[in-house]
Amino acid sequence: MKVQRIKQKLILLLLSVFIGLPVANSATYTVTKTATSGSGSLSDAISQSNSNPGADLITFNIPTSDAGYNATFGNWTIQLTALLPYLTGGDLTIDATTQTNQNPSGPEIVITTNNAASVYWAFGVFSGNNTIKGFQINGFSYGILISEVWAQNNLISNNYIGVNYNGTAALANALGIVINNNATNNTIKDNLISGNSNSGIVIKKASSNTIIGNKIGTDITGELSIENLNGITIDSASNTIIGGVGATMISERNLISGNNQSGVVISSRTSTNNLVQGNYIGVNITGDKKVKNLYGVSIVKAAGNIVGRGNLISGNTDIGVLITGKYARNNIVRGNLIGTDCTGTKLLDNHKGVIMKSLANGNLIGGKTPEDRNVVSGNLEIGIYIEAADSNKITGNYIGTDITGMNKVAIGHIGMNDSLVQGNGVEFNTVAKHNILGGYEYGERNIISGHKVYGVVYYGNCNNNHTINNFIGTDVTSKNALPNATGICFDCASNHNDVINCVLSGNIGYGLFYVTRGTYFNRLLGCMVGVDSSGTKAVPNDIGMVVSTGTAFNTIGGTTPAERNIFSGNNLSGLMITNQLTEHNSIKGNYFGTDITGTIAIPNLWGVMFSTFTKFNTLDGNLISGNLESGIIMNEEADSNAVINNKIGTDISGTLPLANGSGGIYLDYGCKHNIIGQISSPNIIAFNKAGGILVNQEKTKYNIISGNSIFDNEGLGIDIAPFGILNTNDAGDVDSGPSDMLNSPVIQSAIYDVPSANTFINGTVDCSSPLTTTIEVFIADIDNQGNVQGKTFVGIANPSANGSWSLASNMILATDKITATTIEQNWNTSEFAQTIELVTSDNQTENNLVSQIRIFPNPTSEYLTIDGLPENAKWSIYDVNGKLVKHHISKDNKWDLMDDNGNKVPTGQYIISVTLENGKSISKSLSVL
Repeated sequence: MKVQRIKQKLILLLLSVFIGLPVANSATYTVTKTATSGSGSLSDAISQSNSNPGADLITFNIPTSDAGYNATFGNWTIQLTALLPYLTGGDLTIDATTQTNQNPSGPEIVITTNNAASVYWAFGVFSGNNTIKGFQINGFSYGILISEVWAQNNLISNNYIGVNYNGTAALANALGIVINNNATNNTIKDNLISGNSNSGIVIKKASSNTIIGNKIGTDITGELSIENLNGITIDSASNTIIGGVGATMISERNLISGNNQSGVVISSRTSTNNLVQGNYIGVNITGDKKVKNLYGVSIVKAAGNIVGRGNLISGNTDIGVLITGKYARNNIVRGNLIGTDCTGTKLLDNHKGVIMKSLANGNLIGGKTPEDRNVVSGNLEIGIYIEAADSNKITGNYIGTDITGMNKVAIGHIGMNDSLVQGNGVEFNTVAKHNILGGYEYGERNIISGHKVYGVVYYGNCNNNHTINNFIGTDVTSKNALPNATGICFDCASNHNDVINCVLSGNIGYGLFYVTRGTYFNRLLGCMVGVDSSGTKAVPNDIGMVVSTGTAFNTIGGTTPAERNIFSGNNLSGLMITNQLTEHNSIKGNYFGTDITGTIAIPNLWGVMFSTFTKFNTLDGNLISGNLESGIIMNEEADSNAVINNKIGTDISGTLPLANGSGGIYLDYGCKHNIIGQISSPNIIAFNKAGGILVNQEKTKYNIISGNSIFDNEGLGIDIAPFGILNTNDAGDVDSGPSDMLNSPVIQSAIYDVPSANTFINGTVDCSSPLTTTIEVFIADIDNQGNVQGKTFVGIANPSANGSWSLASNMILATDKITATTIEQNWNTSEFAQTIELVTSDNQTENNLVSQIRIFPNPTSEYLTIDGLPENAKWSIYDVNGKLVKHHISKDNKWDLMDDNGNKVPTGQYIISVTLENGKSISKSLSVL
């Protein structure tokens, strides 16, 4: 029949063109009774139209005396016992609004059935260009069916489908409207489609259909729920438009709310290029109250669909937008309000905002332009969640803020005392990988602020997810706090994830938190932690970053300026590394307590803190200055950490003051085996207010302090408690306390030899095991209070068994002062030694003496004699490294080339140092063959 009517119309059209045969005129058929058959029935009118090739109109004029009239409701009911004729002729308008208006609350014509098992639908549309308008339809399996390839350009408008006479209660169909089997270019407009036991609208295996201006799942007021199972279902269909945009957005907006499952569900692999735009989904008609769906929009195993722009997706019981399943790829969610009211400023929560899970890969949430920005805020549990899904991108969104990016979305709306609502901003979970949050290009930044817990959280062995260029904990300017509880958390074996060029500031607790074993190989690069994006204004976190509880092998900073993080302006520590098994983390090239130039203080309370058994972490090449208290604190048995190559208390030049308010480094509460500088990688520790390095508490032992340049601090260079005084050496070094109260070296002489330009330094050390002890010698820095510090490392000396040691150096000038430290085999390090005056041989008397003294033979291979020495003079022999070979030989003795230990000295160059009665000395060279 359908094919026959289409052929008939085509033949008539061809005849009219080629031979001028007139096409049949349009006809109007009037329904005058509610009976299901006979003249004047709707069934008869449709049959006549199917037989007429013209563009027909069916109107209604049923009297109130008709048996189907209900005076209470003001409507007429057509109770079908058999299917109405299919619409096969095309070009038919069935307009129930032509019936005399007896029902001010809704349609006058009701079509229903008591036998949905055999009377499947009210209207079966199998042709094109038809309009069905103004009915109340309920009780069917399908309220309206539009089917087959020739069912094109049909319009379904102004109907109540699945509800009662006034649109306030459900009178269900199983499905409201169904478009399937290649039916295209059909429009469903301005209907109330609610209360259906399955979906309000189903589009299956059809394309290019339009759904605009409907209320789906609500009552007629748009204020109350009248559930369908799903509002709109698109299954194996493409190019469907749901809603309108721009100037037509309000008039074409669908209200899709109150449905038992999804407001809109797009499913199956072949559902592509569908567009959901400009709709209210989960709210009332004014966009300021909830009319809940379970889910707002669900995309299930479907690719290439777009949600947005201009949707309000809020108030839903569970999820605003769900994208799930294999093949759910290349979908875009853009330009929507998700979790707020229609103004984008007030709370109208979903439980969760946007969820991508179960192999939903390669989807885009947001975009580079303001028009593509989603506001995902006010949702009770999470803004955006990715689980077991890869290569998605979240970019350009406001997550947790209002539409201005300046305020949080909270109970009470605006104000620091209002209660935050959205739990976490963005979460990566359960092996999610290769997802990107943000981006390097202009407009890709997300603002992720105003959350009860985390701005961003990584969880469940997720890896290679990168967070780039976002503001987390501030408003859109980055200059004002809009706090999360914590900015970012890496937890539960999250690994190989990067945070790059982000602002992590203004958060109540931590800017960043690494925690638990398996949280390995993550990197923090180029971020502002506690300051604004310019790196010049403090926007404090409580603690900038915490690395804790077993996380290891993470990298914080790097070797280039682009990798440098700024940890400044925080209320407590810039960085805290704490707890057992928190090991092998690298902190390199960062600024702690300064602005981005490294020249102006933006203080933390403390710069860096190591505590509670943390081990094997490295603090290398950082600037740690300008903090209110100590630059670095190690306490609570922090063990085997390395602090090397840092500038502590200076500006970035290493020469100008930018003091920390207490000691540069503070060692306390049993920290041990830590490395504070190395000869090859020393720290500069200068200008700090309470000393260079402070060592406190009797269990604080075995920390090596080596090679550092320590100067211009207000106190001792190394101060072992009790603080403020130079500790006194004890005989046998048997006392105990911090660093075992290791005795400092005693410098006995320091002689500058003019001819060789070498300085010869001799001393002793009283310790338990001199042969396993090292003496480090420095050019001293001494302040007006006599506090000794070691500014320039000169070299090392190895004491003999009796504790004597010596060193020769060409680094020391005649005007310098010398100090030294003791480092014993267990790494305890002493305070700096008291200095002595440097003696020089460069005066006339000494020059005359030099000419009187004869040393022969020189070179020698068997013995040595010295003549012409003044009374009470003594002479000693040193090798070229300053090590004492033979000492205190009387002037009349002949030296038989045996050293103090009775061994013959080897071939080489030596220095003969003659000490005069006045304490000054003369040096001459000697060659032994």
